[in-house]
Amino acid sequence: MAGRDDLGYFRDLLNAVLEACADAVIMADLDGVIMMFNEDGEAVFRIDALDALGKDLFVMLFPEDDVAEVKAALEAADYVRDRRSRISLAGTGEEVLLKVTILKTARAPERGRALMALVCDVTADERRRGGGPSA
Repeated sequence: MAGRDDLGYFRDLLNAVLEACADAVIMADLDGVIMMFNEDGEAVFRIDALDALGKDLFVMLFPEDDVAEVKAALEAADYVRDRRSRISLAGTGEEVLLKVTILKTARAPERGRALMALVCDVTADERRRGGGPSA
């Protein structure tokens, strides 16, 4: 069980990420099955929120070659922070660059734990710097 210092750290981390940039907030079970997808995520992923439900969080956020590494990092530390991910959007093929933070939530009574993904679309920022996907 996490101590007060750990909980404070995660609260501070969450606040910092939300303040900095959270274009999409996605909740999933521990297997990565999406249970909640906010409306802002629709703009990032070009998908209706209802269509995202039941999809695999990891497949949506990361290239196939990165999924096992991300899952292992989550298993080891209960979070993945500010991981860059270059993906092609399903349907359009448009390439986007994301900054992703995933946290395991605290254990809720009768609900267990879940995953919360905070996703920032940094494509435009990277284009301005000359390092992002081409327009």
